[in-house]
Amino acid sequence: MGEQAADGSAVVVVGHSNTLLWGCVQAFADDGADVLAVVPDGGGLPAEAGAAREVVRADVADEAQLRAAAARLPAGWPPVRALVNCHSDVDTARIESASSAAWVRVLTGNLVGPLVSTLAFLPLLKQAGSAAVVHIGSIDGQLGNAAVPSYSVSKGGLIPLTHMMADEFAPYGIRVNCVARAALAGVPASLEAQLAAATPLRRVAEPAEVAAAVRFLASAEASYITGTVLPVDGGRTAITPGTRLPTGNAGSQRPSGP
Repeated sequence: MGEQAADGSAVVVVGHSNTLLWGCVQAFADDGADVLAVVPDGGGLPAEAGAAREVVRADVADEAQLRAAAARLPAGWPPVRALVNCHSDVDTARIESASSAAWVRVLTGNLVGPLVSTLAFLPLLKQAGSAAVVHIGSIDGQLGNAAVPSYSVSKGGLIPLTHMMADEFAPYGIRVNCVARAALAGVPASLEAQLAAATPLRRVAEPAEVAAAVRFLASAEASYITGTVLPVDGGRTAITPGTRLPTGNAGSQRPSGP
């Protein structure tokens, strides 16, 4: 695909093929980085895939396949200075009705996937001398979402994983952070309206807005930030759910808490 980056850095983006993954690819490519995208087999690639220097197909939760993808980086590539884990597998079954197989699939895709992806590319990140890992989490992992229990649990597990990786990898000069995103543009219109009404900024996010936060955490500007979870949610987690006052009635109701 593209020529070698002028800034001498490479970025690996691993995960399920969706608008956020390709938004991250585009954001880093726009900064001049060589981007390797690792996505599952099956289905065509969007036009945004052209921003990647190379696209590799693999099971994004299989360590052996991801190590093989890492080995495909040729000697001519610059150092890998950032890894973005953009895994997203969703099941909408409630806890009582869900199958254990569905839970295993979602937990494997969203929690084990980022773990084995990081392990697969860790040797390359170490070689860079200064590098960053950014996991894509969700505010559902912070608060829980009754509509997607297994997804909420799997994304919630990224929080301590981020903390532990940040501590363990700090001696290698590797920072590890997590972006907890909210809903993105492209959800059904009825759901988007509902989510926008519950969001202080009154809209859902564009993929590029979340990708910008990912790019920041992976950059030298965030050189003293590690082990943190950054919500990119339009203010959704800044207020207690269910306590928003009707427009024009500010101060007319007592707060729900002490």
